[in-house]
Amino acid sequence: MGSPRRNGRVVTRAATFDPTPDGAYTMTETQFLEAVLDVALRFGWRRAHFRPARTRRGWRTAMSGDVGFPDVVLVHVETGTLLVRELKTAVGKVTDEQRAWLDGFAACEVDTGVWRPRDWPMIVTQLSGGRARVAR
Repeated sequence: MGSPRRNGRVVTRAATFDPTPDGAYTMTETQFLEAVLDVALRFGWRRAHFRPARTRRGWRTAMSGDVGFPDVVLVHVETGTLLVRELKTAVGKVTDEQRAWLDGFAACEVDTGVWRPRDWPMIVTQLSGGRARVAR
């Protein structure tokens, strides 16, 4: 698989992103999520994300259990790797409920963390197993 980058731009099925002058990437949380899921698919990860839906009472995610479940759960069967990630924009804040879930997974020795668009080069490298890199 080639690097998800053409002519200095990040290219995914979801969108194309140009780095800002400081090397960051500007994208919405939805664009970021779609880009992460796209790159994960390219490199053989099983992916899970629960999408909210608009109801008469606002946005709701159909689920049972505690609120704040992380945005993405990724499993790579070949490498035996499980990643649990919360995705945030450059200024997004992790809620107490989200932190509790991440801490719970970490207590079970699961690789957890928060990814932001500025982490894009590291994300691509991690999901590709080092086979693709985003040049700055």
